[in-house]
Amino acid sequence: MAAVFDILSVTARVDGVVLGPDGSSVEVSHGTIRRSTTLQDALNAALNSAAGVYIYLPRGVLQDWLQSVDALKSDATSAEHATDIAHNPRLMQFLKV
Repeated sequence: MAAVFDILSVTARVDGVVLGPDGSSVEVSHGTIRRSTTLQDALNAALNSAAGVYIYLPRGVLQDWLQSVDALKSDATSAEHATDIAHNPRLMQFLKV
């Protein structure tokens, strides 16, 4: 069975980076981008290229990863520490460790 991928454009902005196909894009802060080596590499390529930069990720992994980052940020500011965040191996490969 062939893997299904999301094809995401990478566009650098002053306040962050816009990821995604037209119409359903999401803006991500530079701080969040620094949590992923894959996204850092894509951003560097976008900044150094006049042509558009696209990344291919397994379907849904970006959304799952963004939700995990949000949960980690939330957990870091709360008094209690969750232990069940980012147990998905695909996400752990995507995260900068």
